[in-house]
Amino acid sequence: MDRSPHGRPLTVGLLVLVAASCGRVAFDPLEGPGPIDGPDEDTVTSLCTGPWLVAHWRLDETTGATIVDAAGNHDGVWTDANDGTVATEAMPGQHAGALRFDTGSSVYVPGFVVPSQGTFAAWLTSDFDDSAAPGGNHPMVFDAPTPRSTISYAADIGAYGLRTNDVSWQTTFTSPGDLTGWFHLAATWSASGSQLYLNGAPVGTPGVTDARSTSPAGLYLGTREQGARWWGGLIDDVRFYDYPLNATKVAQVYACP
Repeated sequence: MDRSPHGRPLTVGLLVLVAASCGRVAFDPLEGPGPIDGPDEDTVTSLCTGPWLVAHWRLDETTGATIVDAAGNHDGVWTDANDGTVATEAMPGQHAGALRFDTGSSVYVPGFVVPSQGTFAAWLTSDFDDSAAPGGNHPMVFDAPTPRSTISYAADIGAYGLRTNDVSWQTTFTSPGDLTGWFHLAATWSASGSQLYLNGAPVGTPGVTDARSTSPAGLYLGTREQGARWWGGLIDDVRFYDYPLNATKVAQVYACP
């Protein structure tokens, strides 16, 4: 897919001029400062690198046990049941490299706090049937305890679910068939509710209650805190934003190179 960053006017004066030419200078609370009819801040810097991006683990390491946060200072530590490095788990990814997660494989990020409102996005493959409960394994995409915020495949209901504040399934998505190959999963949460996205489009049952996260520092990728419910498959390009992106912006993240 051909993906290129969007440009925008670089001066405030030009921004005001564009807004005025559209006949109104109104502001969209869902978009942040910026005219409804004109360019907004997501075109200043691509959402692939900002704004609101607070963590980005590319997962393209091929040696060692350090998982670098390309967006900040939240490097993670790789653990596996083999040699404690990514040497045998490094695989081709959707973008550059990816890591294979299996029983005993995970990333722990000790200082990262899931934003109280925000957006999660990642590319995934699954070794299990996404349209059927996989024997109660509840494969975890990420887990942040406690109170727990997590995204996992909920084996008891056969659906992907977002959980915040230890409240089960703020929003869920049941796949109509097994997801084969790479797929992009995203979730947003805020005081207004929550939403899951598949390949850049909203899916499933949205949450309509307060879905803000209150989890303390400490994030696990590919496992639950206790070292169980391992993800089975590849994970690539994990991002957290400290803003609940709308559908248009989630689609832009999906299109990131």
